[in-house]
Amino acid sequence: MTIRRTFLTAAVVALSAALTACGTASKPASGGNSGSNELTVWFPGNSQVEIDLVTKTLIPKFEQQTGSKVTVTYIDWPNISPKLTTAFASGTTPDVWGHGTAAASGFVANDRVLALDDRINAMPASDRDDLNALLDKGVVDGKHYISPLSASGTLLVYRKDILQAAGVDPATLTSWESVYDAARKLKTPSRSGVQILTTPIADEQSFIALLTSDGGSMLSSDGKSATFNSAAGVDALSYMVKLYQGDGAVATGVGDDYLSRPPAQQPLALGTAAITQLGPNQLLQLVAAKPDLADKLGVLAPPSMGGHPGRAYGGVGTGLFISKDSKNQDLAWKFLQFMASPDVSNQYAQAIGSIPIRKSAASSDYVTKNPLLTTFLTAQPSYVANPNVPAWVQVRDVLSRYLQQALAGKTPPKDALDKAATEVKPLLEKS
Repeated sequence: MTIRRTFLTAAVVALSAALTACGTASKPASGGNSGSNELTVWFPGNSQVEIDLVTKTLIPKFEQQTGSKVTVTYIDWPNISPKLTTAFASGTTPDVWGHGTAAASGFVANDRVLALDDRINAMPASDRDDLNALLDKGVVDGKHYISPLSASGTLLVYRKDILQAAGVDPATLTSWESVYDAARKLKTPSRSGVQILTTPIADEQSFIALLTSDGGSMLSSDGKSATFNSAAGVDALSYMVKLYQGDGAVATGVGDDYLSRPPAQQPLALGTAAITQLGPNQLLQLVAAKPDLADKLGVLAPPSMGGHPGRAYGGVGTGLFISKDSKNQDLAWKFLQFMASPDVSNQYAQAIGSIPIRKSAASSDYVTKNPLLTTFLTAQPSYVANPNVPAWVQVRDVLSRYLQQALAGKTPPKDALDKAATEVKPLLEKS
């Protein structure tokens, strides 16, 4: 997850710049489809399992149901934004494409995507409720533009046997404060009590979880100024620093990119950490690599902080957009509904190892056979994503640079956040 997001956000920078450059030009008519019952769809990624499911099973099923012809193209994540930029300029925009929520504001600002509110409001209330935790994650200026294709989330995963040996009851770990107290008991010379994501970019994901769990926010409601340097922000970053620095440190290896290691070499597998942050895909890979750990792992619900409800980094992993220039918007909407339908969305989640997008999936075979996913699914209403503003990628990079300074003990948390807020001010104002 983290690696893919890195590719995605780097590509969004290029996309936003290119969109801005061509945003004032008149848009040529879409060349994305050539018939009244045809669709062109671009998916990001290169997973062969996903490609086979979509092209060999799901697309033929949709074509049979609708009598349509769907042309699917898969494009690596680093290339999806440049490809779209070229398509926008040449009038060959696909009818539907997949992307992350970080790109939504750029698409909207340049009038490239269709607002889905009327169609979403026409859905049965039960259907909207089933998807509600994710439908609102891609809102820009009060309107919906994204239909969720996959869901993501990062939660704390622990070793039951290690906690039990240390006399720690996981049921008591309901706040970040209690997690730290437990980590002090769990830490040994060869083991971190708790280890969170502290690599560049991923550090911002840890920070936003703690910040919002303490009642804070990253940006003002209009997206024009930073609010991450509030008292809640200072508390959040101070907590992160406390885990790794000082006499009370409960973890070693700040900046350890443990998610990039083979699953069998990750801290939970080696027993070099009692608690770490993981996404569902990494967790499933870990269990596949070390089946003996399946009954020894547990997942915590998002911990609270300062008495506020717990939040976690997550939301829509990939969403589907409809081109505003598509000649077949109604058929495109049928395709979005098809991909978000209960059976199809569960098949898709299982193929890519993600969280299902519907809360009703709790009773699906996929989740019941992988009970560790249950907490990831039930936590969906608590997930918080990055702000959806055009300049976010640049803002995030600046913030991450200062988070790194604080985590290394080189800059006090308040100073780091104040400096970051000052540096991003013109970026947000321009955005």
